[in-house]
Amino acid sequence: MYFIALHLTGPDEEYENLRNSMKALGAWSNRLPNCWIVESKLSARRIRDLLKPHLKETDRLFVGQFVNENWAGTGMGTGFPEWLNRRSFEAPSSL
Repeated sequence: MYFIALHLTGPDEEYENLRNSMKALGAWSNRLPNCWIVESKLSARRIRDLLKPHLKETDRLFVGQFVNENWAGTGMGTGFPEWLNRRSFEAPSSL
């Protein structure tokens, strides 16, 4: 499981390929603006490398791994805790 945070400097419509690439990584949720939670077997470095071509030079990207099921939230919407509890928190492969 990864937390991906973005600071995007261009208009929203210029990031359709980025959003599609995020969705292609695996099960995902983006209930907060420019923040995604993604289930993927890829490494953080590989995820960064896959997303980077869709960013502008002035954009920022952070990819961090959840190492266990230690998380908390509020106001995330109906079904979100159950969705997250069904995800895999195992270590990524070397891909």
